[in-house]
Amino acid sequence: MISYNPKATQFLNLKPGANLFDLLLPPGDLPAVRRIWEANNSYYFEKSLRGYSLGITLSSIEKVSSFERLLVFLITDLSAIKEIESKLKEKEHLALIGEMAAGIAHEIRNPLASISGSVQFLRRELALQPELRSLMDIIVKESDRLSAFIEEFLNYSRQSPLEKADVDLGALVDEVTAMLARNLKEVRFIRKFDPGNMIRADAKKIKQLLWNLLNNAVKAQKEKGGIEIAIFQQKGAPCLSIRDFGVGMDRAELEKIFTPFYSKFAFGIGLGMNIVKRIVDEHGFTMEIQSEKNQGTEVVVCFKKG
Repeated sequence: MISYNPKATQFLNLKPGANLFDLLLPPGDLPAVRRIWEANNSYYFEKSLRGYSLGITLSSIEKVSSFERLLVFLITDLSAIKEIESKLKEKEHLALIGEMAAGIAHEIRNPLASISGSVQFLRRELALQPELRSLMDIIVKESDRLSAFIEEFLNYSRQSPLEKADVDLGALVDEVTAMLARNLKEVRFIRKFDPGNMIRADAKKIKQLLWNLLNNAVKAQKEKGGIEIAIFQQKGAPCLSIRDFGVGMDRAELEKIFTPFYSKFAFGIGLGMNIVKRIVDEHGFTMEIQSEKNQGTEVVVCFKKG
């Protein structure tokens, strides 16, 4: 005979006659259950089930009511505890990355700038054959790419308190798109908003958020075509939509999008969207992402009213 209380029925989504042993115990644990039954012992284990983290204690109890012996599952929802543990580990991880980043900035970024500057000077001053000029162009381009990697890494590791102020979202969008457009001749930023959309936020971090999202959209379209940027009102608060028509993502790729060091693009280290999520979470904003393979991606961030 197997019975369970209403809370367990609701929590585990149990059907009438469901077998808790099949649901909670892998086959390899059955010998341990037999030992518990024979020795009146307890057995604790943890299990992920239907999106929950569960702590399960299995005990043998003698002579309860008319039963000679019972096996009792005591199930505790550990989801909140596991989430706290995960956040603590992430903070420890970020602290370690911060220490590493300081060393990287000192040991790599400054010499890299010297290399790039020296090559650009030589390229300008020397009469070079086309092949040699092309090699110098590669050195400068790769130096700039590595410098961008380091900067993104530093942005990921650097945590600073919010400095909130009233910010014109549309003006920030115009500023960031102007910076991007300088080096992108085949990309059009299609604006669908009116001026005067004020939000309460840290302007520097919102610019970083916009840069990362728009840069991803540019990469997804291979640096050509139109990218739509809209600002609209939803439930009395301004929302930002950035939509590209590039490579898009399937469900598996979308699930990994916030994973540090995961990138769909050859030129990236996979920290941009993680930084975006952190900025959104710090401000208490919300974000939704819709994407379809080979059809494009739309990211919508909804801000609080100023």
